[in-house]
Amino acid sequence: MVAMLTEGLPTSILLQSVVPQALVVFIVVVAFTLPALLQRFSSGILRCRTGEITPEAIADHEPSEEHPGPEILCRRIVERVEQIRRVLLENPSEIEVEMCSIGYRACVEDMGVLIDLVEAELEVSGPIRRWRLRAWRRRAAEAIFHMHEAFPTGSLHPLYHKDA
Repeated sequence: MVAMLTEGLPTSILLQSVVPQALVVFIVVVAFTLPALLQRFSSGILRCRTGEITPEAIADHEPSEEHPGPEILCRRIVERVEQIRRVLLENPSEIEVEMCSIGYRACVEDMGVLIDLVEAELEVSGPIRRWRLRAWRRRAAEAIFHMHEAFPTGSLHPLYHKDA
């Protein structure tokens, strides 16, 4: 059908009419599929971000005996860190800072578990899995580092001593 319509037309007219239409179709397809793809790949992360974590939930956090996989543990650490950091950036009260410091300690303890899990899996994993394991470890470590920066000066000192 297109051949019948374009028969006898000079190529310059074809390029002026067909190429822009194809470009428009391409742009429309990309505009509709790109957000869907991004949403699909980040849906797990976004789902975690929609839930609110209260200071009480952070304080009541107890490490379980059975640890999830490195990816899930990383997501939990990053989610808690984001919530704590958000509270710390909103000019918190002294009690909120103390609750956040307890949450910080829980995140650091989970980071230790994550490091152990990653080290154990690195020895038996293939190259792609090793890359992912290192990325999860790095992501959790960077999140904890940024949370540490959000604390008021001197508020984390007692945490470095377990007896305090």
